[in-house]
Amino acid sequence: MFLRRLRMSILVLIRLLSSINIVNLWTVGHRPLRLYRSIDVVRSVAVTATHYENKYCHYRNDTPKGVSKILKPITFPNLNLEFNINPVAFNLFGKDIYWYGVIIMLGIILAVYIAYTRLKKMPDVEKYSSKLSWDAFTDFLLVALPVGVIGARLYYCAFKWDYYGSHLTDIFKIWEGGLAIYGGIIGGVLVGIIFCKMKKIPIPEMGDFCMPLLALCQSIGRWGNFINREAHGTITDTFLKMGIYNNETNAYEYVHPTFLYESICTLIIFIVLSIIYKKRKFVGQVFYLYPILYGISRYFIEGLRTDSLYIGNTSIRVSQALSLVLVLIFSIIYIFRRNNIRAKLIKILRDNRNVE
Repeated sequence: MFLRRLRMSILVLIRLLSSINIVNLWTVGHRPLRLYRSIDVVRSVAVTATHYENKYCHYRNDTPKGVSKILKPITFPNLNLEFNINPVAFNLFGKDIYWYGVIIMLGIILAVYIAYTRLKKMPDVEKYSSKLSWDAFTDFLLVALPVGVIGARLYYCAFKWDYYGSHLTDIFKIWEGGLAIYGGIIGGVLVGIIFCKMKKIPIPEMGDFCMPLLALCQSIGRWGNFINREAHGTITDTFLKMGIYNNETNAYEYVHPTFLYESICTLIIFIVLSIIYKKRKFVGQVFYLYPILYGISRYFIEGLRTDSLYIGNTSIRVSQALSLVLVLIFSIIYIFRRNNIRAKLIKILRDNRNVE
């Protein structure tokens, strides 16, 4: 059973790689129809980077054999570091394989491996009570991945509706850029709720198990933004300032490396939630803590970024507003659940004393 699931997962990962233009390979042999239907949804929106261009990085792959051009390296002057990284990792069978996609998939593969090891070590009693299993997790993952990509795209387009409202076909052109992590998380959570209802798995149980892995994927995935010279912050003179070359002004700009800030924050969140998961006081504790911890960190980091989405014509950043809402809602839920558990424990202790 495990080998069958592993093989199916590898097939879908390869197909997903193909759909996001990381590697354009067609798998041969057995192809599970029910999995391919879900992955074909992702393929239809073709998450690629065939033409990546901004004022800090110029890259096109329409030149012979995927020749690319990076004008200037990324620098960290105070750390005496310099990176001249091509967005293309390598070329395979005439197809460019991008670091951005490779990094994301490495994060997913590492998260899947950690999930497998944790489920393997989970006591049978806990597996039975939570109804978690390797089969259930992989089934969820195979649905959540494509829906998460679609959710990230739709979220981005919704807050750029002034443009996409009159260019509806451009919604499918993900290769031109435009994914938002909050949209991906919302899409994944909605799928998770439906999936858990169908499989009769307690939603907080699945959330407790998955949220640390999500934080790890975010931490690793942010390094794709670094290579693409995107998702950085405003100009600064702090110790960690990052130098990127502006092709419009023909000069270096030193900005906040917000990708690094978020990568470190989400890595810390992964470690903290993983520790809490082993010693959780109640089911849902990790699930409720993730949006609180990530919301706080994202609120402050978002304030430094230069590529934020805004609510209409206001100066309110979407991610900051959503972060505040999530922190408020889940803080209330967390406190209520914790107090409710404490009240039940106190009642049980009192009842035991009365019996004695």
